[in-house]
Amino acid sequence: MIKVIAYNGSTASLPASLEIYIQPLSIVRLDALAEEPQPISGKGEGFLPQVESGLTNCHTGLDCYRFTYKVGGGSGAVYWWPRCLGTIIDVRCRETGGGQDCVASIKKQTWDEIWKGACSIDVLKAGNLNSVKRLTFWARGSYGGEIVTFKIGSPDVSPEPRSSGRRTLKSTWEYYTIDLTDVDLTNAVVLFSWYANDNDNHQDAVFYLDDIQFEGEGETVPSGSTDSQYLIEAFARSCWIAYSPTDFNPTTTPPQWPTETSVREDLRVLRNAGFNGLVTYSSNYANRDAPDELLDIPALAQEAGFKNMIVGIWDPADEQELRAAEQAAQHSIVLGYCVGNEGLDERYDLGTLVSAMGRLRRTTGKPVSTTEQIHDYYENSPLWTISDWIFPNTHPYYSGYRDPHEAVEWTRQVFETLDSLSDKPLFFKEVGLPSGGDSDLSQMHQAQYYRLLRETRVVYVVFEAFDAPWKHLGQPNPDGTYSLPDPEPHWGIFTSDRIPKEAVVGICPNP
Repeated sequence: MIKVIAYNGSTASLPASLEIYIQPLSIVRLDALAEEPQPISGKGEGFLPQVESGLTNCHTGLDCYRFTYKVGGGSGAVYWWPRCLGTIIDVRCRETGGGQDCVASIKKQTWDEIWKGACSIDVLKAGNLNSVKRLTFWARGSYGGEIVTFKIGSPDVSPEPRSSGRRTLKSTWEYYTIDLTDVDLTNAVVLFSWYANDNDNHQDAVFYLDDIQFEGEGETVPSGSTDSQYLIEAFARSCWIAYSPTDFNPTTTPPQWPTETSVREDLRVLRNAGFNGLVTYSSNYANRDAPDELLDIPALAQEAGFKNMIVGIWDPADEQELRAAEQAAQHSIVLGYCVGNEGLDERYDLGTLVSAMGRLRRTTGKPVSTTEQIHDYYENSPLWTISDWIFPNTHPYYSGYRDPHEAVEWTRQVFETLDSLSDKPLFFKEVGLPSGGDSDLSQMHQAQYYRLLRETRVVYVVFEAFDAPWKHLGQPNPDGTYSLPDPEPHWGIFTSDRIPKEAVVGICPNP
């Protein structure tokens, strides 16, 4: 709230209060909402348009599409359907005056999914938008002269159709827009499509699309409430825990993936202990019961009653993981993203990290951070500038503190020091003491550490939910045992069998 006084010559108005709202333009990429584009032809398999991605000479970066429309099939199209729980098993198309409209038959697993509209998407909610103004994209032909119609929606399914009309492409990139004013996108099925036919194209048409995105207005933020303040409040209002599934073991070949049933039980146990904030390390855990599917942990966490979630990306160069992370943005539980974890200059370089972080900001409209060890944040580290909040791993054990009182005092001092260096929110991602694996470590000391830490102003994530028996500091002895110190399997406040340790009792103030 500010006061405004207007002057006209020597006369001044009475003071008037003016409340300012920040309403930034928000951008949500189509590939964050949609499945991979599906080709359709009027004459069957031989005339299906070809879809290629991951190309050079894109408008932006290395992530664009090349399409080839083959003449002889009469017409062809490519549709972007929403990511959903159902499976498209049949598509029926018809010619209309404006091109071609198609209806997908969806196989749904349960009546519950049918009633929830499993194969539509709320573009507003998924993009954290109040309104959508337009769909924009860049296009170019391989030679120029290719004629294509671009559309959103259909007369048969939501939303009501809007079209670019027939467009003759040039051989250079050009910007296109489809006005979406007053279009209802809360139950969208046909998110985008293009259509071409033999009458317009007398030879195969090859063209490129890039940066397909919805543009609109984001949620309004009252004056006096900055993005930083919003994050600080969001971090403070939840009881957070770092989570890797109990049924997950990446050291086997192939990795042992968790089941959905196991993840549901993990989340139930954590919610019963009072945790309502979840931090993960990866976004692409495969489903052991369905190896071709990824577990939708944000959806399962939201269903279990968690209020906030930070989605982790383990490998910033993994396209599948980035797409899974983008898909997670459709869940209101997702507060932001953490790209990478203690991997800078080892598993990935700074350029790869910055590129992935920027992409997620652009495609989801949500804040993004990364995580390194506490000492990496000193001496003009780039981590301060590339992160929307500061999210270090902070372990008193590895700094030589095992006594709970000394460990908490060290943690507090580090927090105070880092917090004084920047206006960005500070949130410790990994904080705790192991309950075993070395001398002077025990469940009692672990519990005492967290009890004392709650009396400080440190904002932190409990590290971690469950013991991970596959983690070890060194190599095994000939008999398969590990020599001390070996605290890595013992960081959980629950055992790997979900049995609570002493620290669980009262760790969340309002269970």
